[in-house]
Amino acid sequence: MLHNFLLAKKIFIPLLLFFAVIAGIIAYLFFSSHPSLFETQLEVISTSPQEQASVSPFSPVIITFNRTPKENEYTITMDPPTKITILLSSKNSILVKPATNFSPEMTYKLNINTTTPFVLTFETQQEASNLPGMSSLFNQTLQNGKPKNGALAAALSDIRKNSPIQQPGFTVNYSYDTNVYTITLSAPYDTNKTSFLSWLSQKGVSDLSEMTLKYINQ
Repeated sequence: MLHNFLLAKKIFIPLLLFFAVIAGIIAYLFFSSHPSLFETQLEVISTSPQEQASVSPFSPVIITFNRTPKENEYTITMDPPTKITILLSSKNSILVKPATNFSPEMTYKLNINTTTPFVLTFETQQEASNLPGMSSLFNQTLQNGKPKNGALAAALSDIRKNSPIQQPGFTVNYSYDTNVYTITLSAPYDTNKTSFLSWLSQKGVSDLSEMTLKYINQ
């Protein structure tokens, strides 16, 4: 009996060690090929700008995660569609900037797709002075020239955002570079200029002192 027990023990223990080694190798191979099982899920913890902020159209967006992100762990899209560049800003942060600049006076939605999707909404300001070649004096002039009347400011903003606007007899263009509204008139010029001024009044713009107008006869 004792002999059989010792024999069984002599066979069983090496087998047990063998299977333990095999199990360890399998576990190592499995978990080394699935490292995400040990990682915290990637989540957004802060953004700059913050939600619903009003920012310069020349400002990038900084997104900070709860840990260092990997390239295949997230995707970023924008609405309206915008071509963007993504750079690693710091260990846990990325910097998102447009290929050119964000459009002024526009509402953007930045969609960060991870295991926990995140949406950032922000609005860009009217800041023509930040364009290359624009001076700080121009910026001050632009800021001082903003209408104090809320309804008038909204009407002018609507014209700028929808420019160019084509109407029978005239076309309205706005330049963020110069803060000038250019009105291209078709013949008869006086008649269509009157039509333009009437159209402005219907849009809620009765105080022309808030606008720099340039007329061009086509």
